[in-house]
Amino acid sequence: MASTWEQLMASADQAYRQGDLDSAQGFWLQAVNVAEQNDEMKKAAMTLDRFADALIEQKRFEDAGPVFEMAVETKSAVYGPNSMELLSSLNGWVDSLFEQKKFDEALPVARRQLESYKTMFGEEHPGAAAIATNLASKYHEAQHPDAEEFYKQALAIKTKTLGYKHADVTSLSQKYASYLKAMGRNEEAEAVLESMVSSVSGVWKTVAAKMDKRGEKLTDGHLGKHSSDNN
Repeated sequence: MASTWEQLMASADQAYRQGDLDSAQGFWLQAVNVAEQNDEMKKAAMTLDRFADALIEQKRFEDAGPVFEMAVETKSAVYGPNSMELLSSLNGWVDSLFEQKKFDEALPVARRQLESYKTMFGEEHPGAAAIATNLASKYHEAQHPDAEEFYKQALAIKTKTLGYKHADVTSLSQKYASYLKAMGRNEEAEAVLESMVSSVSGVWKTVAAKMDKRGEKLTDGHLGKHSSDNN
């Protein structure tokens, strides 16, 4: 008698608890096949998630990558191109590639991760800024040229939503400048820092100018009133 998906999942979990990952892997793959044969793709996605999680727990990142890739493909078909379920697998896939220092291979997945989040929650959502900042940091650590792409996206969101004066914008600008210096782009790094300072001082200049103008109007009005009274 053929095993059901539920039986295979139970057998996989039992084997995993007993430390027999190879047997657990076999059961999970059988469970995926059974789910696909029965056209129960949500169950197939659940199985791949459990399988990938187990591999990550064992720090078998190279093995986890293809499982995450299968999960992304399955979830895209089941839930569409943008969903929390899909985003979860994209996150795991990116992290597993980073653990292997496969930054070039991770790049298209990272971009998809960020764009998917923006599509679901909005271009200026704080979570999108957080993802872009994390990706910038990862690529910065690797001294990878595409760190700049994520720094610019994170800064664009945070500057628009928080303002030039916010500590997060200042800190991120400094990290971006540090990255540029590490890449031997000192003049550009200085330009980033100068732009940050001038932006902040520019805000104060604008406010001060408005206050001065308002003061002049009040003074003129006050003097005009006295002038007419004297006349």
